[in-house]
Amino acid sequence: MNLYQTQPVRDKHGISWHEEYLLGVIAAIQNGFITYIMEIATEVMAEATAHKSLTKLVEREYLNQERSKTDRRYVSITLTDKGRTFLKELQNG
Repeated sequence: MNLYQTQPVRDKHGISWHEEYLLGVIAAIQNGFITYIMEIATEVMAEATAHKSLTKLVEREYLNQERSKTDRRYVSITLTDKGRTFLKELQNG
């Protein structure tokens, strides 16, 4: 599936391709720490863009963000049901 094939689903949800990419990365690695996600993301986009996109996805409830209780430096990112629904629509789309 290419970038343009997913455009109608992204438009429906108001999601940019950067945000789509990040949701796909998080699904592929089955969630993870923000530092690792940022490392992967910055291979294809600027760090500021990746950070802004992650923040928007958390604010819009496509992702959950949670600090580790044992080591507050670590922040884990997980898909919400809304994020999983978006990804399923992309696959079926």
